[in-house]
Amino acid sequence: MQVHRTFLNDVLFALYAAESLGWPDLNRTNFQKILFFCAALAPSAKIEWGYRFTNAAYGPFNKDIHQATDVLVPYGFVEVTDLTLQKDSKLRARYRITPRGMREVDRICRLERERERLEWIALVMKVLDIYGPKMVTKLAYKEPTFSQVREQNQRVIDLSFDDNRSIELLQELSVELDKEYSIQLDTLVSQLIVYFDFLSSDIGQGIGE
Repeated sequence: MQVHRTFLNDVLFALYAAESLGWPDLNRTNFQKILFFCAALAPSAKIEWGYRFTNAAYGPFNKDIHQATDVLVPYGFVEVTDLTLQKDSKLRARYRITPRGMREVDRICRLERERERLEWIALVMKVLDIYGPKMVTKLAYKEPTFSQVREQNQRVIDLSFDDNRSIELLQELSVELDKEYSIQLDTLVSQLIVYFDFLSSDIGQGIGE
């Protein structure tokens, strides 16, 4: 199985951040949605993300992210902590980074580019921690680029700068808050907090469940 190192690193980084935040062990759906948000919002951090997502049955999807754990587990960087056979005969697994995986992240992050990606993934997840891991999928369905693609029944989710509606939304929120309340979103953290707060505004009782 050929999976590019970028996908393996990003999944490992997500697990590293989850361990640091004390999150429950992650499943493949968690990886997809977390890294989708990282990709959608990456232009605000001036990061070239480098891969795409498609509109699939369970939301934004990337095949290589889906397969990454199958490569990481045999290397001992990740371990399976729970394996469940569902009614549709599909296996659902949860994963946790191992001490060996933690050391691998430290080794990978000697490269500045990889350290920046880890810091970005960890920052996005830190803000998502406000809502809890269970909310990530619900929030992903509210991401405006994906919502438009799903409404139009398209396949590819175009997150390039000109078509990235999350970046457009961030700009609109920044202008409106500055104009109406003289609030300036001058840090990445403040931008992310306002962005996710806006997405969560009509989810209602799902928060914290």
